Amino acid sequence: MELAKLDINNTPHIGIYIALGKNKAIIPELVSHNELKVIKDILDVECITYNVAESNMNGILSRMYNNKIILSKTSTERDIDFFKSIGVDALVLDSYFAVGNLIATNQKEVLISKEFDAKVTKKINDFLGVETEKFAIGDLKAIGSSIVVNKNGFAVNPVAETKDIKKLEKVFGVKGNIATINYGDTFIANGMLVNDNGILIGKKTTGYELIRIDDIFHD
Repeated sequence: MELAKLDINNTPHIGIYIALGKNKAIIPELVSHNELKVIKDILDVECITYNVAESNMNGILSRMYNNKIILSKTSTERDIDFFKSIGVDALVLDSYFAVGNLIATNQKEVLISKEFDAKVTKKINDFLGVETEKFAIGDLKAIGSSIVVNKNGFAVNPVAETKDIKKLEKVFGVKGNIATINYGDTFIANGMLVNDNGILIGKKTTGYELIRIDDIFHD
């Protein structure tokens, strides 16, 4: 599994820009040719250039699960039609904005924020075709920005307690540990892109943080 450092638009917060699925990545138009090449080479995904809800923040405004995508309330029929055209089913959550921050997945198991009520939870379950589980890390409901996971392991916000880590290990079936990114950012998914092929981290990530991340995801 390859690991590389990457900044997008001169910022290390690369996770806010990219909606990453199993085989596809939805890349905003501001990503340069050189940045796009790094994403393709390290993550080995089909990169599709598109601005979700006419924004650059694809990673915040959406969450991919295999060939399905959950979209923010800011999305329109234009977004749904676009994803349909590339073979991706789309669901718009009408009452939620930063949906990417509220859902965590390894493309098999799915955790959703306790922010979602029973009606929305059922809608998500029916759309994805899986039984999701509600989860919070301490008082943090933004689990999508607090966890990154693949087939080898997961990294989680340092506020996670031992009981949280054990529960995450049970859900995802892999070992994990706390970590930070980009010189102490605890919302680790904001500065990382991880799939089963590779890892991208923001360039402000320190040597200590890199060693910890490499240890978590080492195959």
